Amino acid sequence: MHNTKPYASFMISVILIGIVTISSITASPASNVIIKSSGTIATALPLHVEGRYIKNSLGQTVLLRGVNQAGMLDDPDGWWNPEGGTIYSGLGNWNPDAVKYNLDCMKEWNVNVLRLLLTVEWWKTNESNYRQHVKDTIAWAGERRIYVLIVFWNVKGNGDQDPLPFPPYSLSGSETTIANVNDFVDNWHSVAQELSSYPNVLFELWNEPHGDPFARQAWFDATQDCITSIRSTGSQQIIVVQWDYGIWVNLDYPSSPYSSMNWVENYPLNDPLGNIVFSMHMYRGNIHSTVPERVNSWEYDDLKEGHELCFVPHVLYNLSKPILIGEIGADMWCTGEELEHELAYYNNSLTIYNEWEIGYIGWVWTVPAHMRHGLLQNDHWCPPPTQSGEILIAKIAG
Repeated sequence: MHNTKPYASFMISVILIGIVTISSITASPASNVIIKSSGTIATALPLHVEGRYIKNSLGQTVLLRGVNQAGMLDDPDGWWNPEGGTIYSGLGNWNPDAVKYNLDCMKEWNVNVLRLLLTVEWWKTNESNYRQHVKDTIAWAGERRIYVLIVFWNVKGNGDQDPLPFPPYSLSGSETTIANVNDFVDNWHSVAQELSSYPNVLFELWNEPHGDPFARQAWFDATQDCITSIRSTGSQQIIVVQWDYGIWVNLDYPSSPYSSMNWVENYPLNDPLGNIVFSMHMYRGNIHSTVPERVNSWEYDDLKEGHELCFVPHVLYNLSKPILIGEIGADMWCTGEELEHELAYYNNSLTIYNEWEIGYIGWVWTVPAHMRHGLLQNDHWCPPPTQSGEILIAKIAG
């Protein structure tokens, strides 16, 4: 069980801040207030789902806008670079000051959600005090009014990603950590038990589950079991569900999208609290044309049409379900005209999401020298934003 004293102190400060803040919104109905990631959230209040919106306990709509951080996949001590360090100086070196420094830098971007990618094996074995590292990060983020969406990305530490977090696996060795579906469900039960007291945490079951129709059915069966098990712990946190890599459509053949959001309707899930958010990822090329040659879309109208063909507005407006873009990034390894198109696609996609009041989480909080979609310039830590980082900052503010 985690140490409750720091959390108790945090909750006292939350209550005090909340008392001051409530008086500032009584002039208008709380349900009419939209909280954007502009630093105006007074505290990381618990979240829930109402129709197509995510709302806090004051009834205010919260638009989650933020960044991904993948460092907890590389080492159980994480990869949080300290101020003035290099891009590798934080690898395998757990440093609370470095974590807080990065969270402060994120807050300067007006980020209000951090998507934190985790490893199942290290959570289960608590390698190098892994669980406490995760809990500390969540608590420190909460002090900065940042929500943390935790998501398991791989089964084995330092391993690649399997299509599903249970057999049959594409990678050997994963079965030693998760032998069957029940093991995966039990792991989420342990996560919910350990983290249910943190009001600023959200749960995403697995990153980019994919496969054939049999795998799809197995995934949604397992997802329902996880939801039931998580709720049995008393946890009320939002659960984020995804299928496939993201939407994917050829605009020249609009009647048959490769991948769409129709799974939201085709595989209904039962949550007694109704706190489910549906996620997809978006990268340039997901929406494209092929006549007379392949062109990856970047213009506003093409991108909007692609989203419409893949049932995104249908989920929002007809089904009244919330959507969160778990990953979206611009390829900063591109040059010349291709880089211009990457940045235009990124800007236009975020414009569409702002218009539709969809949350989004930029990929990724690092430099392009490390990962091609890095949001930070190749420089000392913490460097200024790349051009894509500047776009993300502007759209969050907008």
